[in-house]
Amino acid sequence: GNERPALLPQILRRRDCQQLGRTVQRPKCKPPMISNVNKLIIWILLFSCCWGILPYQFVLLPVVFALYYMIKTILERRPGMFKKYLIIYFIFFIISAFSCMHFEDQSLSKTFTAVACLQLFPVISYFIFLSGKYTIKEIEKALAIAYVIFLCCFTIQLIYPDKIFNLATDYMDIGRFTMYGQLIAYICLFYFYGKYLFSGKTKYLLYILPAFFVLFIAGFRTQMAAILLALGLFTYSVKKIASVKYMFLFLIVIGVLSQTSVVQNSINNMMKRQEAGDTFTNEDYIRVIQFNYFTKEHFKSPVEYVFGSGIPNPRTKYGQPFYTVDPALGPYNGWHDWGIVGLSWMIGIPTVLALLFPVFRIIRRKCDDNILFLKFFYIFLLLSSFTTVEFFRVGSFFFHGLLFYLYELYYRRSKHDNIGHTQKVLGQTRRVVNS
Repeated sequence: GNERPALLPQILRRRDCQQLGRTVQRPKCKPPMISNVNKLIIWILLFSCCWGILPYQFVLLPVVFALYYMIKTILERRPGMFKKYLIIYFIFFIISAFSCMHFEDQSLSKTFTAVACLQLFPVISYFIFLSGKYTIKEIEKALAIAYVIFLCCFTIQLIYPDKIFNLATDYMDIGRFTMYGQLIAYICLFYFYGKYLFSGKTKYLLYILPAFFVLFIAGFRTQMAAILLALGLFTYSVKKIASVKYMFLFLIVIGVLSQTSVVQNSINNMMKRQEAGDTFTNEDYIRVIQFNYFTKEHFKSPVEYVFGSGIPNPRTKYGQPFYTVDPALGPYNGWHDWGIVGLSWMIGIPTVLALLFPVFRIIRRKCDDNILFLKFFYIFLLLSSFTTVEFFRVGSFFFHGLLFYLYELYYRRSKHDNIGHTQKVLGQTRRVVNS
């Protein structure tokens, strides 16, 4: 009735356009100058300082962006599964700097300008990825490409006798080293191993071979044990009884790899350290000395023990002893050899717990099978990070922000699929009842 006169001119104009052969075209959307996959690769290269081509101070640039996106997320009240944990982590991290100023007389500026302090900010990269609206497929593709780039850089450094890259740990004289952002190798190891378990395609075992090569060159005994245990649990959780066959193929591949001269050299070095008394039964072992110092001498108050002593700066009286290898002068080469435990001594127990809550959530909560690799990756990382800094090694800490976001995307998709399935079942039930 009343709407017909208003609609009539529109219908007539449409007919006129058709008769005249004219078609109304919508303006075409220009494709983005940089794809989301390339953006992710750029972020990975920035946070890892291009695997060590750039000095680690360069990480300050992407960290500034991460701080901006964190503040933006808070102001816009944007939802995020791990948002509150990382904000709590950031707050208690700042509190540890005040604890350092009060108990150790190191100024805030000296704490925040320490290179080791910069190492612990990149986990807030989560807010960059949360604001970027990336997809699961884009993130996984970017990780695979970054893995290839990393392996190329790693191979160059392995072949070349002198140090080309800034290294996270440098024992080049005995053939051991770790690179900035090396965590990408272990992430992709579990990612492709998951693909192997669910598809049965042996080509994925070839993809993880270089990652094991990286692990052998690093030469950490704890990591070797932790990764075999985590992969064994991963295999059993997916294949149950049939896991024996899959592990057998996997061990054959590792056996072939272990016959190379570089890996044999790494294994020999590990055996020498074992024979030299680098174990917890030896009172002169560096980790025993460090543990005794921090548990009996270091802290001036229980408050300092809870909130942390703060990250030491080598340019201060407090920080200088952390960078010496003389046990008579202090903590004997720092706190790094105690991994996550040592980190709690520096930045406080609440800070570390806020960081670990997302990890525990990923391990405990059942989600999509495609993200199961992340559960066992973090089991490996926790097991190996009590005596190594792998969890927060130079150039690698930002990966947690990306992995937290990837898990969140899988969780959202799984939740959406469950709601859709429930609605479908309810619809079928109503039709049966009505009939």
